[in-house]
Amino acid sequence: MDAAQVGNLRIVSCVRAAVVMVAALVVIIGVTLMPTSANAEPNEPPPASQDVEGVDPDLVAAVERDLGISWEEYVARSEAAADAAEIQDAPGVDEVRVDGEAVVVTGEGADAEAAAEQVGAELESPSGPSAEDLAALFLQEVGAEVFVSVVSSPEGPVLQVSEETEQARTFADEQGIALEVTPWIEQNARIGEYWLDGGGGARCSIGFGGFDSLGRPVMVTAGHCTQDGQVRSAGFLDGPARGTLAFHQFGGPGNTSGELGHDVASYRLDRSDAIAPQATTWPGSLPITGTANLVSGASVCAGGGTTQEWRCTSDTRVGVAHVPGFGENDGRLVQGLQMYGMSTRKGDSGTGIVMGTRVVGVLSGGSGAGERPLAMASGLKPLTDAGYSIGVALEKPTVGGAGADGVVRGTLPRSPGAAALPAATRVSVTIGNASQARAVDSAGRFSFTAPSNQNAVVDIRAVSGYSRGPSVQWNSVVGTNTSHRFCGLRDGGCGQHFVGGSVYWATSDSSPVIVLGKIGEGWGRMGWERGWLGYPTGDERCGLVGGGCWQRFQGGRMYWSPATGAHAVRGRIGEAWNQMGYEWGHVGYPVGPEVCGLRDGGCFQRFQGGTIHWSPATGAHLTKGAIASEWGRHSWEKGRLGYPVTSENCGLRQGGCFNHFQNGASIYWTPATGAQPVWGEIRRGWQRQGWERGRWGYPVADERCDHTGGFHCTQRFQGGTVHWDPVRGARLG
Repeated sequence: MDAAQVGNLRIVSCVRAAVVMVAALVVIIGVTLMPTSANAEPNEPPPASQDVEGVDPDLVAAVERDLGISWEEYVARSEAAADAAEIQDAPGVDEVRVDGEAVVVTGEGADAEAAAEQVGAELESPSGPSAEDLAALFLQEVGAEVFVSVVSSPEGPVLQVSEETEQARTFADEQGIALEVTPWIEQNARIGEYWLDGGGGARCSIGFGGFDSLGRPVMVTAGHCTQDGQVRSAGFLDGPARGTLAFHQFGGPGNTSGELGHDVASYRLDRSDAIAPQATTWPGSLPITGTANLVSGASVCAGGGTTQEWRCTSDTRVGVAHVPGFGENDGRLVQGLQMYGMSTRKGDSGTGIVMGTRVVGVLSGGSGAGERPLAMASGLKPLTDAGYSIGVALEKPTVGGAGADGVVRGTLPRSPGAAALPAATRVSVTIGNASQARAVDSAGRFSFTAPSNQNAVVDIRAVSGYSRGPSVQWNSVVGTNTSHRFCGLRDGGCGQHFVGGSVYWATSDSSPVIVLGKIGEGWGRMGWERGWLGYPTGDERCGLVGGGCWQRFQGGRMYWSPATGAHAVRGRIGEAWNQMGYEWGHVGYPVGPEVCGLRDGGCFQRFQGGTIHWSPATGAHLTKGAIASEWGRHSWEKGRLGYPVTSENCGLRQGGCFNHFQNGASIYWTPATGAQPVWGEIRRGWQRQGWERGRWGYPVADERCDHTGGFHCTQRFQGGTVHWDPVRGARLG
């Protein structure tokens, strides 16, 4: 499930219950957001003045438009705010707020001083009760009728009410806090309008992906979208249900009223539906690199399945809001971040709130009244306390070669636009079934020892908690992969391509074998593993004569040299070549493929020093030079001579050589006489005379036959002309 491909989330209710709204409280917290105005349309952000590689340009433009700062300044502020938010729970700290990159800490005591020093801030004395305490006290003494929230500000807590009453003014004066009239944080004034036909649910936005305590993927959204747990499953608009409710809180623990709480929920997903680690506006998105706590003054941005544009604000205040629940006198206290100037629309509930590249919460509600719209974000504390974690974006590592010390060094890039790697990032290095976690420094550098087996394929990926980045495969010979491992090949084999070659497994669990360069190309021309060579069974070996290399395959061997290219040899022809000394013998390297389909089931293959022919009846034999040319003039194996039955033999008188052929034929050659065939009765007579050593010497011309006056043949030899007829046989003179 890719959050970037969807707009809104369909919440499907398995238990349909009546929803009772309280008129006095105006509206319940529902499942879709009230638009800023009845006809509100999203604004087109101006083009970004800077190009941040990998970051949605509309988000960069929104940061510049709404915050008036560059992306780099925004990220720097966000990291400072995230650091500041970390000390909020330190002993003695009452409040933390940020102003740009400056941090203000309120509290007392040595622990609070140490926490303030940790973020480079001076400790200020507390100005009064906390926002949480003031909210509880107001509800106790005054009631919920006009109470909206209590928020922090640089001047101290601010009591926000829907209208100024005498009781509210008296309470504010007694506590010494400011009083502010603020519109209700409203959602879904007409709840029936956005129930999907036949779906039994309502429209909310997907926030982002994460994991439960067991590492199972979840989708995070707003707690009120579940209607106190009645909405048991969730799916895309007009699509099937894909998620099952796993966690929900709207108000206090157990969805209680009167107790401080949050507005967050999760739906468990199948692994195949896991959401990418990103916040999205559909279609734009931002990779998430971590989480942070809510902090006043933080610069935040949000998208939304309905709004479908980025909006940002730095006018933010942490506080407690009193929002209506789902029945009579059902008020919920939600701790969150009020975001002034951020407009929302119906269906945006649940979308992720980001601070830099960190996610800080989900959109809980909003008010579109007045010129200063207000939105409310809920933090994620109930989820993290329950062992949940947010998915973070991890990039693919880059890996170099092994050094002289046998150590492989690599780098893990940061996600686009991020200031740092996600917390607790490690690199997992897996060789076979053994994995090890390697540390990553602040610059993203890591290292591991290269495996002793040079054929081993190492799987390398970044991990952070249950989040896993894309993997890269590395081999000490062929480098990093250029394809995924693909299986389903012949005999259940697998393969994978790398920068410097390929790796193949004859079966899914067999040892890997590397195929390189020209030998690999030659194997490919023969049909890869589907051809008669089959899979490689040994490593490529080089250092042969003429700079050559060879490799063994199931069906034969492939040889390569710069002069001849890559060609395979096998079977009887290969055995004959072996007997002749392989590539370092007088035959040299193969220069062409084995060709079959000749007469009587024969085959041949050309080599640097000649051609080897084979047939079942004659075996494999070499012909070369002038003898081979003369045999070719007589139509090779298709002619009168047939196949050779011996390889060329030399060292005869006068530097001569010969090949014997089928059908009682031979071809003899000397520098003086050239290559001449001899066969039949004349050849037998010559044999009786001692071949070339007898008084006939070598043949110097072809046999000629004549039927005139009776059949007879002649052939000239060095010692004279030999005549043959059926009566007198072969004779000289």
